[in-house]
Amino acid sequence: MAALGRGDLQTGQVVSTVLNLSEGDSRETTAVPSRRLRPASESKDFSVLGVGNLLTHAARCCSPVPDDPIVGYITRGRGVTIHRRDCANVLRLKQDDRDRLIEVEWGPLPDRVFPVDIQLQAYDRPGLLRDVSALLANDRVNVVSVNTYTDRAELIARMELHIEVTDIGQLSRILSRIGQLPNIIEVKRKT
Repeated sequence: MAALGRGDLQTGQVVSTVLNLSEGDSRETTAVPSRRLRPASESKDFSVLGVGNLLTHAARCCSPVPDDPIVGYITRGRGVTIHRRDCANVLRLKQDDRDRLIEVEWGPLPDRVFPVDIQLQAYDRPGLLRDVSALLANDRVNVVSVNTYTDRAELIARMELHIEVTDIGQLSRILSRIGQLPNIIEVKRKT
C-alpha cells in the first residue's frame, strides 16, 4: 500500500496483481516497483504492459498505426482504448483522468492494414486527383473514400482521403511522395 501511495506502482501492476488474485493464482505476489513491465500477451495487436487478456481497441479519434508511439486509456466497461501519444483527446485529459492512462506497446502484427485519414491542399489543376490516385495505387494503398472541394475564387483544391496503410513507414513515404507532386501546398495526417 505504501508503494502505491508513493506512486512507485503503475496502474497496470495493480491490475495485474488483482487479476492474478482473482484467478486463484496460488503464487505469492510481490509488487516490485518498476518503470517498464514485460508484455503479458503477444497474441493481439497491442500488449498492455503487465496485464494479460484485456479487451483492447484502437481509438477512432487518432487511428494509431504500427510504430506510432501509443498509450492506453482504461475505459469504463469497454476495456482499454489505444491512442497515439500525441492524440488531442489524450493531451486534453483532466488530471483525474490521467491516472487511467497505462503503458502499452505494439504486439506482433499479422499482415493487415490500418485506417488513416490524410488531408491535402493544392493549387487546382487538371489531373490532380488522378496523380494522387496513381501514386497511391503504385504503393498498393487502398483508398476507402475521397472527399474533394475546390474553392473557385482562390483555385485551391482540398482533399480528404481515408486510406489503409500497413505501418507508419508506409504512411510517411506516401505523405512525402504526395508532397512532391506539382502544385501541392500541404499534405498531412488528419488529427
